[in-house]
Amino acid sequence: MTRVLGLGQQAHAETFRQFTPLLTDERKTWLAGLLQPDATTGRTPLSWLRQEAVSHAASHIIATLTKIVFLQGAGVDQWDLACLNPNRAKWLAQIGWKSTNQYVQRMAPARRYPVLVAFLQQALLHHTDVVVELFDQCLWGCQSEAKHELEEFRKAMARSTNEKLTLFRQLGQVLLDDDIEDPDVRAVSFERVPKKVLQEAIDETQSLIRPRPDEAIDFFGKRYSYLRQFVPLWLQTLTLRAQGPDETVLRAVEVIRDLDRVPTRRPVPKAAPMALVTEAWRPYIREPDGEISRRY
Repeated sequence: MTRVLGLGQQAHAETFRQFTPLLTDERKTWLAGLLQPDATTGRTPLSWLRQEAVSHAASHIIATLTKIVFLQGAGVDQWDLACLNPNRAKWLAQIGWKSTNQYVQRMAPARRYPVLVAFLQQALLHHTDVVVELFDQCLWGCQSEAKHELEEFRKAMARSTNEKLTLFRQLGQVLLDDDIEDPDVRAVSFERVPKKVLQEAIDETQSLIRPRPDEAIDFFGKRYSYLRQFVPLWLQTLTLRAQGPDETVLRAVEVIRDLDRVPTRRPVPKAAPMALVTEAWRPYIREPDGEISRRY
């Protein structure tokens, strides 16, 4: 038993030695601060970093991104743990995930600091994986809701469409009736279909006209404000890379990032890459004045 304890202590000492270049006095002070309760919330940063997102709601995505920004700000993404055996790094990180705050505080420094360092690096990787998955789930959720709204819209418009067809059939019968003299067509039309009723029908018909009746893109576009709650932070926080030589998507992302860096609203530049726009989206991408739609 004594020999086992001795080997364990030697392992902690060797790990601490390997971490020495990372453990400057300033970083030790910062790591110690992770174990101190916040005066407002009463919760330690360590406990906060352990907290998991439980849904793909915007608030949970923002909370996860905030953790990533916090860790990046501390330089965790730059820490080099290549000197440490991957299995030992994973084991140390697991201790950080599962141990109570008090237990970590009671650890000897030779063990406490490696546990915190390994935990923080794994936490950064973990929260990054999570926020990518949440982003994907959120987009699929918005798309599913948009398709559902489209189906409901079609059902609601079925009766209205029938009414409009009946009305315009009456007008068509007037226009095609050779017994009605041309000067009388307008008067007879309004006699059968009052001008106010016709105007209301035309206004309502506008809502039935959709650029692409087989897609729910316009309903997806209604979620623009919701997605804007977290998409700018998501794009600014994560580093994206393309697989293969085609970087059209990355260039498009950079256009969006550049627009988001300035608080004032600016038009999408005319030189923005458009090759990634699918045929279904093209009717929505261009505004009536020819500008590229910021929303879509």
